[in-house]
Amino acid sequence: MKLQKKKKKPRKTHVAVAIVEEFFRRNPKGRVLICSYSNVAVDVLCRRIADRGMQCLRLGYQSDLEEQGYGHLLLRNQSSYRDAMKTPIIACTCIGSKSSLKHRFDLVLIDETSQCSEIGILPPLQKLKDGGSLVLIGDHQQLPPTVLSFIAKQRGLQTSLFERLIKNGRKAEFLDIQYRMHASLSEFPSRQFYDGRLKTADNLERHIPRGFPWPVADYPVCFVHVESEEVRNAMQSVENEKEADLVVKIAQQIWEENRDTWIANAVKNPASKVNNSITIITPYRGQKAKIEQKLILNRLQIEPKIDVCTVDGFQGNESEVIIFSAVRSNLWQNIGFVRDQPRINVMLTRARCGLIVIGNMDTLISQVLWRKWLRNVAVERGSIIDSRVLTF
Repeated sequence: MKLQKKKKKPRKTHVAVAIVEEFFRRNPKGRVLICSYSNVAVDVLCRRIADRGMQCLRLGYQSDLEEQGYGHLLLRNQSSYRDAMKTPIIACTCIGSKSSLKHRFDLVLIDETSQCSEIGILPPLQKLKDGGSLVLIGDHQQLPPTVLSFIAKQRGLQTSLFERLIKNGRKAEFLDIQYRMHASLSEFPSRQFYDGRLKTADNLERHIPRGFPWPVADYPVCFVHVESEEVRNAMQSVENEKEADLVVKIAQQIWEENRDTWIANAVKNPASKVNNSITIITPYRGQKAKIEQKLILNRLQIEPKIDVCTVDGFQGNESEVIIFSAVRSNLWQNIGFVRDQPRINVMLTRARCGLIVIGNMDTLISQVLWRKWLRNVAVERGSIIDSRVLTF
């Protein structure tokens, strides 16, 4: 068994593909099963494998591969199920492997393993041949499995197999070079979550986005303080109208200033895994819906390079610019699950070129990790803006 302990996507997809290539070099007639918790992660692996010239078949009907130009990989486009099953590499979600496959495989590779519950990871494990190889890739410092039952959480079902193996002393290969973020973006996460072991690749170039008044040159991280009021909507999700308005204005300004460059880069590199140039992320679905409504009113929702996601829904993805709306703003300093460390880690590590966090400092500072981050960004770096001085 091999664990690949990934730290903020240091080309971990390339590592996964390289493992598969090396496997076939040693076992030309072998068969490989690739799985992940989410359809998005499975699709990313499929694209990379196909780009390397290897035969891969994607099982499942929630895939976006067809619209991305990889429709030939989908089972529904194959003429014969029996012939399709002879493909050397099969890819599907962990749960999808339960009902779709009757074969056993020489190598089972599972990505985003730290998000898979121990029950959810059983189906692909059952597809491994006796004496076969198992590769697990994940990061237990990010989001754990989603477990809704309080009793199940008490009994440890929110601990993934990946995390349990590491805590029990299983050796993991540590990928210590990150190729995603501007070096300034990785400084705090490296120190806070990974004991300073995460380094930035020497030749990494990331241009700071135009259209935003970054307070510190060459430091594309900023906290925007907003004095606002949170409310609960009819669905009991939390919203913040003032933050939503500001998020949309900032996104619009950055998009207008960088649109031509980003579109040109997308044309040059159509296979890039960066699908969105700007992504707005927020912890609450209510705030997500409110921001989407405002984007539509501002005719920005039609832009294919601007997206809105929850933090949980964006793990494993990345964007040129991340704008985060913290939402929580109250006198009693209650920030709910915005205090959750894995969510904070995910939020801080999605951006390639720039990160803008919008929130109420007086509320967020009540939590230890937020206090550390705000001290680093606002006090030590001086990269803080009062929303009242912005002129968007």
